[in-house]
Amino acid sequence: MKYELEARDILYKASVPNINGENYSYTIPEYDEILEKMKTFLSIDSPGYNIYLVDEYSEHRLTTIINYLKSLYDDKDKKDICYVVMEDEKAPEPIVLSKGKGTELKNALEDIQSNYSNIVYAFYNNNITEKNIILKEVHEKRNDLIDKLVNMAQVEGFKVKASSTGFNFVPIKDEKALLESEYELLDSKEKEMIIDKVSELKEKAGEILDNIKQYELEALQKLKELFLKYLIEEANDFKIKYFKCFEGEKSALDYLKFVCDNIERSLVEIYSASFDEDEDKLHEAIYKYAINILIDNRNEDNPNVNFEDDPTLINLMGIIEYENFNGNYLTDINHIKAGSFLKSNGGCLILRASDLFSYKSSYFYLKKALINGKVKFDHYKSYLGLLAINSIKPKPIETKVKVVIIGDYETYDILYNLDEDFKRVFKIRLEYDPKVNNNEKNRRILAKNILWELKEKNLTPIDNSAIEEIFRFLSKRAENRNKFLYDEVELNKIIMCLDGNAKKKKSNLIKAEDVEEALYEKDFMEKHLHQGYKEKRILLPIEDKLIGSVNGLSVIDLRYTRFGRPIRITCSCHKGDGYIIDAQKESNLSGNIHNKAVSILTGLINQLFGGYNAIPINFHISFEQVYGKVEGDSASVAEIIAIISALSKVPISQTIAVTGSINQFGEVQSIGGINEKIEGFFDICKLKGTIEGKGVLLPKSNVDNIVLRPDVEEAVDKGIFKLYAMETLDDAITVLMGDGKLKAEEILEIANKEAKKYSSRGK
Repeated sequence: MKYELEARDILYKASVPNINGENYSYTIPEYDEILEKMKTFLSIDSPGYNIYLVDEYSEHRLTTIINYLKSLYDDKDKKDICYVVMEDEKAPEPIVLSKGKGTELKNALEDIQSNYSNIVYAFYNNNITEKNIILKEVHEKRNDLIDKLVNMAQVEGFKVKASSTGFNFVPIKDEKALLESEYELLDSKEKEMIIDKVSELKEKAGEILDNIKQYELEALQKLKELFLKYLIEEANDFKIKYFKCFEGEKSALDYLKFVCDNIERSLVEIYSASFDEDEDKLHEAIYKYAINILIDNRNEDNPNVNFEDDPTLINLMGIIEYENFNGNYLTDINHIKAGSFLKSNGGCLILRASDLFSYKSSYFYLKKALINGKVKFDHYKSYLGLLAINSIKPKPIETKVKVVIIGDYETYDILYNLDEDFKRVFKIRLEYDPKVNNNEKNRRILAKNILWELKEKNLTPIDNSAIEEIFRFLSKRAENRNKFLYDEVELNKIIMCLDGNAKKKKSNLIKAEDVEEALYEKDFMEKHLHQGYKEKRILLPIEDKLIGSVNGLSVIDLRYTRFGRPIRITCSCHKGDGYIIDAQKESNLSGNIHNKAVSILTGLINQLFGGYNAIPINFHISFEQVYGKVEGDSASVAEIIAIISALSKVPISQTIAVTGSINQFGEVQSIGGINEKIEGFFDICKLKGTIEGKGVLLPKSNVDNIVLRPDVEEAVDKGIFKLYAMETLDDAITVLMGDGKLKAEEILEIANKEAKKYSSRGK
């Protein structure tokens, strides 16, 4: 096997396509597949087919999703949603209408009410022949009966006085009303006679009053019949007009017919021929009906695709508001307000997981609405609702809303495993892989995105060499020369930093060296670590050969910064029971994966040197000057090399650092952080005086992951700094211990002989 990698194996190439003359626009690479899947799943007309999209949130992603979803939903399907008062004012009922019909219905109702009010006023106050005849007849009959009673009383010697309770009869003497004092002077017979006559007159008066009442009731009934006829005739034109207007809207038509029928019936029931007495009741009968347009789409030309950036319970699901009138909290149909969920009816609502789950109640009622297919305005029960003297309880509104949540995988995993309802309402999980292919199409997209950003924000222009360096950095972040890690936040930060540096230097063009300077500047922690190597506080031999000492490579990853750190790994051995004693594990500084790697090494050593017998040797391994937790298995090749060297007494080259994982069969496996590890060793060698003749041994399966800084790449290209690839333990032994003189098999044979010495000494 050829161990040393050639420059062509590791040199990074990603040229900028020719985009001169093309329009610059912002496009998310390889997002079409996500959008097509959205189309497929959102078109399923069945409950629960809502989407959780595992993806980073950004304005560009959101705009892309919204614009695409708008193309899926037809704006003609948009509906107006209204609450209307029917029989019970405290229980408004919903009706759904075609786009723009809500306002038409409300205007129609107001016009109908105004017309009825005018009709009523006219009937009460205008001269209407039939009405006047009936009123005249009852008036004449009343007067005739009263005159008859007065004449009868006069014949009997009494005068009639009307009162609120009926009629009073006063005796007459000498054409004058008999005084009480005069009445007392009468003898008992005269008094008895007067009393008898009054009794007779009162009996007669009762009969007359009954007749008058009967005549009035009959007249009132005739007037009510006339009034109803008048209402129907006068209302006929506008009823025909509005009924025709809403012929295609059954719910609106039914509502208007209900309102008209109930207004007419109520007005007739109220009618008493006295406008002053009836006015308030008449007004209430006409204007008790109201319409609140919750969703008015008359001026909306776009489909119902909405993004709610602050999904509080009120913003998401709506609210019933209250007003304070003299210390009393009041509400009515017009105080019902829709939330973004209802505004998305017939379309799609987009939410960020981080926003939604900041409000527990919002998520609970969102699930409830999706499961039931209805919105109930019982979700916001504030203390005002308890204090209100006229709270209302609207009936539920049936909904048809699709929801897309954009969030991370961790949130999805928690919800899927801990919330049973989540599986029912978010049946679809889509994932966008930010590691996109490094091909001409995506390079074109990325270049356009960069140029678009510069143009939109009026930033310093950039040349192709600088764009290519950005490509390098994105591939480096992807840890794959054939990929880019598409991170909009990071890309935007790069562009803004480059512009800031250019303005500071008063440069009118961003070049490749500007990108290198901005992207690869070391932060405080890395500088502080390097200072430790430079001042020899951290020991790392990089010259000559040593027994039982190998230079391993690690990565310090704090999420906000990431860099390589070379580590000296040492091993000593002595007679024992075949254990690998790891100093980190003994000190509780070893993670689970590292513990597993040590166990694998035990199996590998037994396969190499044990056979049927246990190895009578203990190996002590230490990661020198590492005081934090060691985790991972990427040092296992270095550890086995240190073990073999300690046993065989064959020295290890200190000029070559090694990284790689190994299994029990001696096969080398790929690891992460390869670029940081290579660059970390390169930087320390440079700090210590020279990079010439230095190098890194790495798994061959990691070659495609190599995307180095330009200065490191240049050193490799010139043959100053070398990279080696391995596939097996034998390869590692050959490169690190063979020195061109010993083969791997020979070194292992030496180690075997040394192992047998421990056995023989034990006999």
